[in-house]
Amino acid sequence: MKEKLGDNCLMKAQPHIDSRVNALRTKYFALAEMRGPKCSGFGWNDVNKSITCDDDVWDNWVKSHPTATGLRNKSFPYYDELDYMYGKDRATGRGAENPADAIENITLNEQEH
Repeated sequence: MKEKLGDNCLMKAQPHIDSRVNALRTKYFALAEMRGPKCSGFGWNDVNKSITCDDDVWDNWVKSHPTATGLRNKSFPYYDELDYMYGKDRATGRGAENPADAIENITLNEQEH
């Protein structure tokens, strides 16, 4: 590409690529949160790959989650691929144990061996 554009082209692709990847990642996490088990009132249109909800639900959500602005009814055809890439990127609490559970598990493990 450098041969095609010559040395006069000073544009660097990496910052632009990084910016786009970060924007997609931010949008994915906003969508994933709305689709998650802790949120109610949101639906998912699997044909269009978009979030659906009533106006009042959306208005209240966007007030406290500004990164979601503009995502309602917007198609994300690559949501499944982004979910594959980023889906395990945040802690969910699954598999976590409190101190009492940890002690019980250690005791059970010691009794088995």
